[in-house]
Amino acid sequence: MGKKGFLFGLLVALLLVGVVHFFVFTLVTVPGQGEEPTLLSGDRVVVNRWSYGFRTPYASRWGYRRWRSRMAHHNDWVVYNASLPSRATSPDTMQLCVGRCLALPGDTVWMGAHGRVSRYRSYASGQIWPIVVPAKGSYIRMNPWNVQLYAATINGLEGGQVSVQDDSLCVKGRKVAYYCFSRNYYWMTSSNEENVNDSRMMGFIPETHLLGKIELVLYSFDGYRPRWNRLFRPRL
Repeated sequence: MGKKGFLFGLLVALLLVGVVHFFVFTLVTVPGQGEEPTLLSGDRVVVNRWSYGFRTPYASRWGYRRWRSRMAHHNDWVVYNASLPSRATSPDTMQLCVGRCLALPGDTVWMGAHGRVSRYRSYASGQIWPIVVPAKGSYIRMNPWNVQLYAATINGLEGGQVSVQDDSLCVKGRKVAYYCFSRNYYWMTSSNEENVNDSRMMGFIPETHLLGKIELVLYSFDGYRPRWNRLFRPRL
């Protein structure tokens, strides 16, 4: 094979790798404090971009599109874009996060002291305040313990303009007991209690922010040292 043939073959190989990376799988590094014990900071994970339907890139320019959209499942390990209602913008411009899907659209999570959240009510641990994860087309009752969270979601992600007065939601100056949501949302959580970069800080994660499901740990580094026991770690 001549030099030109070798260069052509290398170019084709790089192009195929780029296509696979762009349209099928992508690699993401688990950031910060990690998701111990399941995922460690420095893990390089393979993300299936088709798990929940392929989200087309450059949404900030061309608008949000998703091919063959599907729901996430309980306990899926998901890569998603941060959801900060006070800085609502196109999802692909926001920071990538890693978390476990605790609750689906329409589920109820129970909030307790110190931000503890569970899918199950527990009087012993103080998790007694229910929060319904919004589902598209659902009417959700506003209560004193959840109205601030819902108001932030409505203003930042639903395109509404609401306020909170006397622990009540106000739409155009009128108090309402229920609000109808236009998107599906999820509640993401961290296995590491010290890592609050999840729904405890960001609130509900809209379906538009899901990138894909983690399939495996490809390799891992602890600083500059490889973790050989995490090489090709199977599906989580």
